[in-house]
Amino acid sequence: MAYLARIFLLSIFLNSYVFADENIVTVNGKPITQSQLASIKKNLGPNFNEQIAINNLIRIRLLSQEAIRLGLDKQSDYIIKKDLAQQEILSNALVAEKLKDFKPNDETLKKEYALLQSELGDKEYSIRHIVVKTEDEANAIIKELGNGSDFAKLAKQKSIDLATKENGGLINGWANKAIMAANARDTILKLQKGKYASAPIKTNNVWRIIYVEDIKSIDIPTIEKMKPNLSRRLANKEINTLIESLRAKASITPSNKAR
Repeated sequence: MAYLARIFLLSIFLNSYVFADENIVTVNGKPITQSQLASIKKNLGPNFNEQIAINNLIRIRLLSQEAIRLGLDKQSDYIIKKDLAQQEILSNALVAEKLKDFKPNDETLKKEYALLQSELGDKEYSIRHIVVKTEDEANAIIKELGNGSDFAKLAKQKSIDLATKENGGLINGWANKAIMAANARDTILKLQKGKYASAPIKTNNVWRIIYVEDIKSIDIPTIEKMKPNLSRRLANKEINTLIESLRAKASITPSNKAR
């Protein structure tokens, strides 16, 4: 997304600015410069091909010049996109500036690894559920289960969750406690394999009956293998802290229409 935004903003300003560096080619009297090419190279990295990049810059220049000739740069949709693209590029530049010297030490990585282990837990769960509209419906299904009805068959018959009902309520993939819904986590973690919850859970205005299909141990990679991911987690936390700091100091007032 950031790369597309850069290309979009480049197409906006290519016809308006002349950079104080070497020109590669001119299009209708407007230069394409080495600095513009260098920006493309920085984004593409090993996928960079100079001639393809130059041809793309020429294509963008031609199309943007024609758009300006037709007056498209005066349209409100264009002006909004231009502003959003500029904001995104500036925000990405700030993030890059803040993280340019960010390199967590081994002790910090070890603490983050321990925190990750705690967040994930030591088990993953394969879950089935039956989703219904009311608590009374959910309790009636739990009563049927208590009388020996098969969970998967009831899910096919009565669940309103179209994504899982045909598969007997089976939710695709495995869930660890970090990705479980908060109000379902405690219930799931207490259940053994092959058991269902004795009470329904309300989520997003529907009621769910939970069944644990299977449980397995989580195989977390070693800290050495996880270091790149741990560094990214820590970097994201740095940026989130920055955002919260900026938000705390900012004046953010919703308009009456947005309320």
